Amino acid sequence: MQVDYYHQKQNVYGNIMWGKELGKNDTTHPVNSIQVKDNIHPLEKFRSLGYYASCFSEGDGIAIRDESEQKTPGMVADDIISCFGWDVCIKTKTKVNRVRLD
Repeated sequence: MQVDYYHQKQNVYGNIMWGKELGKNDTTHPVNSIQVKDNIHPLEKFRSLGYYASCFSEGDGIAIRDESEQKTPGMVADDIISCFGWDVCIKTKTKVNRVRLD
């Protein structure tokens, strides 16, 4: 699955976004439908890396914040990939950078 990532800015959370249709029920919701491995949910693993993370009530993404405020967009994308296994498209105002699992 591919997600779009918008990096946090001063006083503004970052966002991991996917299509709204996916979040309409628990069987298709990208976070709720994850099979838990090693007794730790990927969202908890992501939080353990120093992120605040909360799913949008609308079901179309996750609000995130790197608590250290030191991670680059690429570092956050790598953490998303390692925790969730999703392909990440880093979104900026001027360009799009794609990061894929191989």
